[in-house]
Amino acid sequence: MSSNGLGNVSCKVIRELIATKYPRDPAREVPNPARDSSSIDFDDEETVQRVRKYIFSFRRGESCSAHGWSMDFLQDLLFYSPNSLAGILVMNKLILNGNLSLEVRKLFFRGRGVPLLGPATPPVIKIRPIFVGDPFHKVSSNLLVASIRTKVIDKCGMHQLGNGISGGTEIVI
Repeated sequence: MSSNGLGNVSCKVIRELIATKYPRDPAREVPNPARDSSSIDFDDEETVQRVRKYIFSFRRGESCSAHGWSMDFLQDLLFYSPNSLAGILVMNKLILNGNLSLEVRKLFFRGRGVPLLGPATPPVIKIRPIFVGDPFHKVSSNLLVASIRTKVIDKCGMHQLGNGISGGTEIVI
């Protein structure tokens, strides 16, 4: 790995390191959240508008999740049927409160790895693996982070770099 976080995938050693660091595990256990643990008020108009705004904040044509959905799907759903927001909220409430079976949870926690090409000087090709998650999981995660954001900032102070800080993860690495 180079210091800028990009690896030369044409190098066999880098490919082996990536395979070692990120092994395939088809039997991966999806964590079981505590039931009815979310304190998010899904009937609150601010929450409803936050979800709508978040869904439409994604550019059209972004990568699809492991089962082929992207935010385009939810955007189209809301555009053609605005009342479907209520169903999206119900799904997110079920996800955040842990009221889904293991089989269904596995669907929402699946992702797809996508190679993000970095600056390259032929014949060196640099690539950084990214994860494309499910749109419902993204919305749930956004709601959860928003609900605890103030507490995290208070507890972590200047060391909070993982959320809402441009390049925060790279700073830590």
